[in-house]
Amino acid sequence: GILSASVATSTFADEQGLQYGLGFSRTTPYLSFGFNVLKANARFYDIAAVNDDAMPRTTIRANLGIPLSGVGSFSMVYAKKLVNLYTPEDYTKTQYVQISERISSSSLSANLSVSLPKNAYAFITSFHDFGANAGSGMFVGMSIPFGHNATFSASSSNAGGNADHTVEARQSVVQTGDIGWRLARQTGNQTRNDLGLSYKSPWGLVGAEAERGSLGNSYRATAQGSLSMLDGHFFASNTVYDSFAVVDTDGLPDITVLQENRRVGKTNADGLMFVENLRAYESNRLSIAPDDVPMNVSLSNVQLHVRPTDRSGIMVKFPIKRSRSATLLLLDAQKQPIKLGSRAVLSGSSEEAMVGYDGLTFFENLADHNQVSVLIPGQTSCTVSFDYQPNANVIPQIGPLTCLPRAHP
Repeated sequence: GILSASVATSTFADEQGLQYGLGFSRTTPYLSFGFNVLKANARFYDIAAVNDDAMPRTTIRANLGIPLSGVGSFSMVYAKKLVNLYTPEDYTKTQYVQISERISSSSLSANLSVSLPKNAYAFITSFHDFGANAGSGMFVGMSIPFGHNATFSASSSNAGGNADHTVEARQSVVQTGDIGWRLARQTGNQTRNDLGLSYKSPWGLVGAEAERGSLGNSYRATAQGSLSMLDGHFFASNTVYDSFAVVDTDGLPDITVLQENRRVGKTNADGLMFVENLRAYESNRLSIAPDDVPMNVSLSNVQLHVRPTDRSGIMVKFPIKRSRSATLLLLDAQKQPIKLGSRAVLSGSSEEAMVGYDGLTFFENLADHNQVSVLIPGQTSCTVSFDYQPNANVIPQIGPLTCLPRAHP
């Protein structure tokens, strides 16, 4: 089991307050239970209490859960609160008098959830209020998944003699580019019809909803997102609830970025990609698709593991090296391909390459002006000079180049 304890202090109106709590919980394959008590003295205030909200002085909560193998689960929760409610009695220029009223409320609720075929489930929730306005209620419902992230549900509730019945079909937005919708109808104590649409774009979640009911009509439009700055760059994105990263491919655009092998987008014109929903303090794997990298670019790695802190961003750089490489087509003085297996040496460097079929060889670190010496087995060595001009995104082929025998002194 888990035994927990807490203590908190506050200072307000020159008075020191104290709050303390104690709890215990235990979970087994057959049973789970727990309880906790939280008490605060009359001088303890939190931010809500400072702004005239009632401050609970004693809170007691106990819970019991029983898994029903192959069926579902059953749970019960008992909660009790003791609140000091302060109401003003007299306002004058010199005094402010309050009357304190202690209000106790307690309730017991029970829930039964049952698994059904095709990943559907049904549930029954009932409660009883033991307070001055004692009452009971019940809520029953069923949910059936269909399609892509879509569900159909029906529910009915009865509390205080008021009954409501609701049927609803909805599709949730999960990933960027998803379109969500909601259709709902409620009858009973109130009549209401709802229609809603939402779209999760790369820069935020937008939606619109229309409601028509017995109490009137209403229309809503929503927009929710985040504006983040990292390394001097601003990014508009969906709401950041945990951590985020900015992938930097050193200015290379249109490179696919993957998070845990799941595609999340492509780098923009600056070679940057904002990645949301990273797990704080855990290892997150980010990678790029090597097939998107141009032929004249080499990568030191295509995968990195990062561990950001909570509600913060981290720059993830994939260093790239734009190579000055080319394929050379070498011919001898008789305009025939240089013999297979000959050794070519780039002057001014230690780079060597073997001559392959049809006189083809390859060099990576070329300068604007280059000279290559070719050592041909059983023949006189020769040299060839050529100029190099980079060709964006491709490796050029230079030649045919005639390799002439070296002049002997």
